[in-house]
Amino acid sequence: FIQHKICSQVNMNIIETGELYNYCLNSIGREDLIVIISQSGESIEVRKLVDSLKNRTRIAAITNNPDSMLYLNSDIKLLLYSGEETSISNKTFTNTLAVLSLLAASVRGKELHYEQLESVAGQMQSYLEQEQRQGALAEIAEFLAPAEAIHFIGSGPNLAAAYQAALIYMEGAKCYAHGFTSGAFRHGPMELAKKNHRAVVFAPEGNSFRIMISLSEELAAYGSHVVVLTNGSYAGSGKTLKTIHLPADANDSFVFLSTLCLELLLIHVARIRGYTAGVFEIGRKVTTVE
Repeated sequence: FIQHKICSQVNMNIIETGELYNYCLNSIGREDLIVIISQSGESIEVRKLVDSLKNRTRIAAITNNPDSMLYLNSDIKLLLYSGEETSISNKTFTNTLAVLSLLAASVRGKELHYEQLESVAGQMQSYLEQEQRQGALAEIAEFLAPAEAIHFIGSGPNLAAAYQAALIYMEGAKCYAHGFTSGAFRHGPMELAKKNHRAVVFAPEGNSFRIMISLSEELAAYGSHVVVLTNGSYAGSGKTLKTIHLPADANDSFVFLSTLCLELLLIHVARIRGYTAGVFEIGRKVTTVE
């Protein structure tokens, strides 16, 4: 999410915490800034990484837990204020996006427009309050059934939402899910396009709108059941293609509303598959084992 906002001005890398700890510690210099994102601040890989980096370089913490090892041992403390979360990530994810938006503006030397985030919060609240959407989302869930596997395809900032959706659908609906860029999907996974294939495509107005719409229509023509999320002037519909139009007034708000939409859709997909979204059967909220 943040990479697409500041990549032209800052040399940055995105890497999983465990991979950084196990393989890349020697690449970190004293002038680097390590931004660690962890809702609990207590996951096993985070604890090990923080312990290794203390007094070695600067650490910025993005976390929901002010009592965590990560928060207490960081140089820059960015608290999420998401309230208590007991199941799969929801509020902590969207609040992380908000904090990253502010961080990106700060890094670029731009003014921090808090009112824009307040506007997004208002749009999300309005979306939640429109009960008729639940019926429409239930129909979309039936369209995706049996949802044994779903691919979430995005680009730019919305790739973060695609990856997050894949994670929570694995956790909440116990389906095989994966996030792709449109290019990565065409390089091989396109062979999966047929009647048993399910895909959700992020197609906001902007740079990749036509690319994402073209991919969606091509997948649907091969028999895949495709759901398009968009705020653009597109209303494709048919036996293998459905569109969800999101009331996002700007591309920066689209990633928030698409995430919320897919969280609500997850409830229905999980129900169809015989599960209650957010109930872990094997894992737990905080991972304590590598």
